[in-house]
Amino acid sequence: MKWNAGTLKQALTKKAEDLPSLVLIYGDDAGAVRQYSKSLSSLVCKDFNDPFLSDRISVEDILENSGALKDAASTLSFGGGVRLVRLEGVNGSLNADVLKKVTESVKHCLSEPVEGSVIVISAPGLDAKKALAKNIEKSKIAAAVRCFHDSARDLSQVVREFFQNTGKTVAPDAMAFLTENLGNDREITLRELEKLDTYAGKDKPIALEHCLASIASAPSVNVFKLCDAIGMRNRKEVDLYLNHMLDEGEDLFLASVLVLRHLKRLLKCKELMLTGLNADKAMMKLAPPVMFGKPEFMRQVNGYPVARLKTLHDKFYNMQLESRAGLIPANLVFERSLLGLGS
Repeated sequence: MKWNAGTLKQALTKKAEDLPSLVLIYGDDAGAVRQYSKSLSSLVCKDFNDPFLSDRISVEDILENSGALKDAASTLSFGGGVRLVRLEGVNGSLNADVLKKVTESVKHCLSEPVEGSVIVISAPGLDAKKALAKNIEKSKIAAAVRCFHDSARDLSQVVREFFQNTGKTVAPDAMAFLTENLGNDREITLRELEKLDTYAGKDKPIALEHCLASIASAPSVNVFKLCDAIGMRNRKEVDLYLNHMLDEGEDLFLASVLVLRHLKRLLKCKELMLTGLNADKAMMKLAPPVMFGKPEFMRQVNGYPVARLKTLHDKFYNMQLESRAGLIPANLVFERSLLGLGS
């Protein structure tokens, strides 16, 4: 069977006896794979250290004994109850021959299912085209759940649910920041949200300032103001925020990356509008879409002819290449280019 995350979440509200005999959790978001695998395993067995109800099989065990997985699932649990078998070490970087042997071991379990046990396979980075995933999807007694990186919409839901549980709300600009700076790994995202919640303390709602002060990847708020100043072609404010960043010792290379990204978004929006899309639809087509501050973003888009945006983008990209060459100090290259972009 082929499950999505929603189906898995529903399964987590039921009893272990209702689960398929084998569940594969795999995909690009390693954090989500680990989290879902742990939640599912905990539903089957509360204590992973109980040898009568839980067993852990590694890829190495299967290489030594192809029947190790089936043997573990066939072992009767002492005192009754569903037995948990966790297959660990499967991932997208496994050697093809090794993955083939693992797949054969799993196929043996599917061809001769054992009642009273659930096999949970955690496989971060595994490709959906691999035979392991395809065989499990075809089975009526097994389920495969693919974990994608969170989209902006999925991530905003994760953020909302997290802070609903803590009795807090999130300000629009803070939500926009979080959806743009988190999401590649669900586990890391939740750790960052826990840290953010602790930092905010009793403050409500969660504000952009809280995010900038606590999120590990958060740049200075001056970087975002600098991007907007460039977008508005405000030379005075470009100078102001650049000097703030220099005074604070901010990394100008990070600033250059964010400015280039901002120019790309303005250019992409401009190009979409030239195809006939209206402003709102064009902004929603961006990745991530513009959710907040739409009027200001559109003023920036309208303030530049498309040819000028292309020129700025190419100039800034070449500036980054020049800085990497090491012929001129990076900060000096960035400073000159940033000031030039605001004109």
